[in-house]
Amino acid sequence: MHNMLGTPQNHRKWEEGQVFCSDGSIAVASVAPIPSLDKGRRTNKMIYDRVYGTINISALLVAVMDTEEFQRLDRVAQLGGSSYVYPTAKHTRKEHSIGVAHLAGKLIRKLRDAQPGLDIDADDISCIELAGLCHDLGHGPYSHMFDPFLNRAFKEHDRKYASHEERSIALLRRICDDEKRNLKQYFRDEDKFHLHINFACALITGLSDFVPLPKHEIGRDEAKRFMFD
Repeated sequence: MHNMLGTPQNHRKWEEGQVFCSDGSIAVASVAPIPSLDKGRRTNKMIYDRVYGTINISALLVAVMDTEEFQRLDRVAQLGGSSYVYPTAKHTRKEHSIGVAHLAGKLIRKLRDAQPGLDIDADDISCIELAGLCHDLGHGPYSHMFDPFLNRAFKEHDRKYASHEERSIALLRRICDDEKRNLKQYFRDEDKFHLHINFACALITGLSDFVPLPKHEIGRDEAKRFMFD
């Protein structure tokens, strides 16, 4: 997998968790898999984003970013074919996804601190950040430009994968089902891991105000419906 970390010295900085900046052509420091980190528990990482500056990435998100399913987004254009008309309109779904996870986490923490009565816990925050990071996993080449071609290729019984959201959910579940990655260790309540993942997947698809909350499937009651807003 191609990585953007640069020199061996930068590799050591990443492993030590030090902050380092990307050059002008890269929005964020890439988290390409490093052989020495292929196994075991991840730790939080600080990376530099050219829009938001230094941001904290939780251990859960780092573990998901260290997967082929996520790293492929480094080669998926956020703006489709726009760069052929506007040469500087270049960034990737990977950069976008990291930014969404950061903003989602920042927003939900702000709500938690401002309104303790909402009972927002650490696992809620993890699910929301995870949904932000993985909401675009299912995009193909040139992002939305690829969808019409893919839709024509699907047979009627495969229509559930016609949207990139459903494909994102399928890829997220594949990541979570891999026991070697052991993502449940990053949640406070590990016994409810399947409910947490169901919640993250539901956040990706969204929930209409007119649809009953699937509280038994996501482990959250009506009081937490606001998280879908």
